[in-house]
Amino acid sequence: MLGSTARITVDERAASALGPKGSFKTAHPGTFVLHEISKDHLHSSESPFAINTKVDVAFKRWYVPVTDGSTPPATGSQKGLVRLGKEQEEEKLAGEITCSTWASSLQAHVYRLIDKAKAAAGPDDLINLITFPKVRFVRCGLFRVQLATIPKNKNRATRHCTPYLVEELIPTDGQPEKFVKYIHNSSAVPRVTTGLEGNIATFLSFCQHVQYEATGKLVYVTDFQGVCPGEASQITLCSFDPGCNGLLTDPQIMTSP
Repeated sequence: MLGSTARITVDERAASALGPKGSFKTAHPGTFVLHEISKDHLHSSESPFAINTKVDVAFKRWYVPVTDGSTPPATGSQKGLVRLGKEQEEEKLAGEITCSTWASSLQAHVYRLIDKAKAAAGPDDLINLITFPKVRFVRCGLFRVQLATIPKNKNRATRHCTPYLVEELIPTDGQPEKFVKYIHNSSAVPRVTTGLEGNIATFLSFCQHVQYEATGKLVYVTDFQGVCPGEASQITLCSFDPGCNGLLTDPQIMTSP
């Protein structure tokens, strides 16, 4: 979030991780207080972060898997992984922001096309009899730690300039099994086909087809994953978007060429 300042508190203990580490990123809980927001977001109704309000968020960082005999560049390590240099890690995380931005835009375009088709159809036409799930990608931003006093010893490990991908925290109500991989990036076939999760997965498959055709067969979103609260769940996915049926995270963008 260019031009924004915030205070962050991160619990990066391995035991506090938000589930198993992914293929290239770790996720840890923490809190986030936004003190100043950029002019581009000042009047946005979509910002999940109120000014001077502490909220729970997820902090994500990039890592390189450790393999026997490998010595990738790193500035720190945990069991089974090493971190990239800060500039390299920031570049990787910025790529994740780009994917999320594209995914959000492409998903919003699908809903615009649905609304347009509904408006052109009759009240008894099939498209006006279908209830489409309302899903969206988490809001996120890239933040860089700036210490009040810059360390003079450049050879000493420091948090100064450490990058973090900050995301809305997807609530699971203490039930991590609610986190669902709907569609993998190696296959367009939905990984779940029953229940509310199956409805969302089928809808996301439909979204891929719409995106593919709407962009002249150039682009579509994949690697859909997130949380569906379920009919009996007490989870509130999004206080400022109460009709939301599911939050998604970590998308990938397929392009041609």
